[in-house]
Amino acid sequence: MLDRRFWALFCTACWPAFVFGAFDPTDVVQIEASASLLRDDNLYRLPDVDPRIFGISPEQTSDTVRVLGIGLKLDKELSRQRVIADLKLTDTTFDNNPLLDNSGYDGGLLWHWRVGNYWDGELGARRRKYQAGFANTRLTTKDIITSESYVASGGYLFHPRWRIGGELRARDYSHSALSRQSSDLETSGAAIVLTYRTPAANSIGAELRRNEGEYPNRQLIGVAAFDNSYTENEANAIVAWRLSGVTNFNGTLGWTERRHKNFPARDFSGLTGKLSATWEPTGKLRFTVTGIRDIRTLEDEVNNYVLVNSIAVSPSWAVTSKFALQGSLIREEREYLGDPGVVVTGGPTREDTVKTARVGIIYTPLRYIDLTLSYERGDRRSNQFLNDFDYESWFGSLRLRF
Repeated sequence: MLDRRFWALFCTACWPAFVFGAFDPTDVVQIEASASLLRDDNLYRLPDVDPRIFGISPEQTSDTVRVLGIGLKLDKELSRQRVIADLKLTDTTFDNNPLLDNSGYDGGLLWHWRVGNYWDGELGARRRKYQAGFANTRLTTKDIITSESYVASGGYLFHPRWRIGGELRARDYSHSALSRQSSDLETSGAAIVLTYRTPAANSIGAELRRNEGEYPNRQLIGVAAFDNSYTENEANAIVAWRLSGVTNFNGTLGWTERRHKNFPARDFSGLTGKLSATWEPTGKLRFTVTGIRDIRTLEDEVNNYVLVNSIAVSPSWAVTSKFALQGSLIREEREYLGDPGVVVTGGPTREDTVKTARVGIIYTPLRYIDLTLSYERGDRRSNQFLNDFDYESWFGSLRLRF
């Protein structure tokens, strides 16, 4: 049952919506308040064994989670410049796992700049604090991740249809749990992009990217400390194309190489990309199919990377102007090609299959009120012992904007 403190905080945050009424998306200053309730029958994503071997009681495996949030957004145009600033604060409480209770935030500042008719770009920063997930760890205690990201980009329209641009990015992750601090990660990268845009607003292009990752805290495998730092280079083709009035296609396809300072057996070289097609047979019905092949660094998991091959189908139906249905089916194959433990022991490479099904209802009785209810079911199957799991979860939320 929701406690009185939760409702007191929520009502305090939301009273202006009831007093001042309608939300206008063109307002320079926007305020948002939300209350969410999650019920999960396998919070820690554990296999079907006695949970006490992982240090928790059977009562702690399932839980009801409450999240209270309030946010502020500033969206202001100044001549040809646009500045966006946003901040959201959250308070999360657990019924059966009170040691996981935490407060978080997500805030950023972004400047869309433009000089004359030919130069434009972005300059921004974002900082986030949140609870790490449990699906990819054996951790059953609180681990708060703090992330910071920075971006600086610019481009020059040297022809009515041609644009060349560059980008610099940096991002840092740090973990509060001592056992996870070997996963702290600092990344930096640069890119150059050439784009051709047709009179019909379709575009094709090419990009070159270089990223570097540093783990300031060495990972211990047995008595050896591993430097998991890497250098990654990408060459991609980019496309965003409307094939017809009801079908559009976009994505990237290219070649990625990742090199590690130690143990070349962990290096990767191969085809990667993300391709997505959307079909809208009517103004209310939409189907999106997305395929991904990429190498992914999982900040919540291990100091390496996994090769991911996934396919997702996401239908949505706007039944009326106030009522919509959404769903998704996702199948993901993971190969842990960069695991340093495999390099040391010579054991088999871990391989997982993750499947997720989700369906949701969104009801908007007034344009400043959103009610959401969703159900999700998922499972993971692995070739390594004690890495299988199944779960079901229900999620409900109320969001007010004013």
